[in-house]
Amino acid sequence: MSDLVELIFGLGMLGFILFMIIGIPITMIADSKKPKTRRRRYQQNRTYTPFDYTPTEFDYYHKSDRGEFFVYFIANEKLGALKIGVGNSGRIQQLLNSYQQKDEMSDGIGWQVLKVAQFSDAYTDYELGKRNGNEAEKRAHFYWRYVLNLPLYLSEEQMGYSRIRKNEQTMWVLTPGYTETAVMQKVCEVSTWNYVVNAPGFIRETNAFSGINSRDLRLLHVSHSTLDLPPNYENFKLARVNHANPKATAGRTATSKKSEHLEQKVPPKKSSEPVENVQKKTEPYTAGGIGIYPCTTPSCKWPSASMFESVKCEMCSKR
Repeated sequence: MSDLVELIFGLGMLGFILFMIIGIPITMIADSKKPKTRRRRYQQNRTYTPFDYTPTEFDYYHKSDRGEFFVYFIANEKLGALKIGVGNSGRIQQLLNSYQQKDEMSDGIGWQVLKVAQFSDAYTDYELGKRNGNEAEKRAHFYWRYVLNLPLYLSEEQMGYSRIRKNEQTMWVLTPGYTETAVMQKVCEVSTWNYVVNAPGFIRETNAFSGINSRDLRLLHVSHSTLDLPPNYENFKLARVNHANPKATAGRTATSKKSEHLEQKVPPKKSSEPVENVQKKTEPYTAGGIGIYPCTTPSCKWPSASMFESVKCEMCSKR
């Protein structure tokens, strides 16, 4: 009887040892492969702006075809503003459906389509179309900022509100794009659009977004309308157009609420006699791309080519 007890006890000890050697490591390995759940952190409510998102994180409320890429030319008669921009159909619909308040029952901001140029469709390379469309947009804005010397016109608040969808939720944000606006009365619309349709990669004009009251483009400068490129566009190459254009800010009207607020804070400068042959300290164009400096030649409105070259522009350097 004692031998049987010892046998049972021995088998029990053997099983326990085998469990310790084999079972516990297998259990630990299996547990390590299970997905771990973490407690969700408490998130405070916050106000969202268009700058909180990237194109991969949100879609405009209106659906868009990612295979198409456009350059759009729109006008706002109530605000006296023009805007040139790029994007797909969702971007255009966002502007056309922007409201004065965060409410669909409020009045629309008032953008109307003048012209839309297509640079990519289902039969072309989308990325190439985007590059060509951006180049066309840059030519138009170069004409506004550096040829006509017109700064941005509207403030951010004047663009109104639009609905976007993020993480399956719909919310209201300020409509982006105020830096691409100009005063309507001083822009030659025919010349502006001529530079767009003569850019590389232009496919066709489309009437898909035009309303029944779309007006004709206004001609202001006949000499500019006959050119395929803005005057002096090829003399230097800008990575980005400086929409602020410091040498044109004096011509900005009081329409922009933001500019009015800033101008009130700037104390008036004391009048002094001009001093000849005195070079002021050169400050870079922070909004115009890395390495873009203003030309130091008096009365010259062009930026120099690079911070690593002369502080004079290409035209003044050749004199």
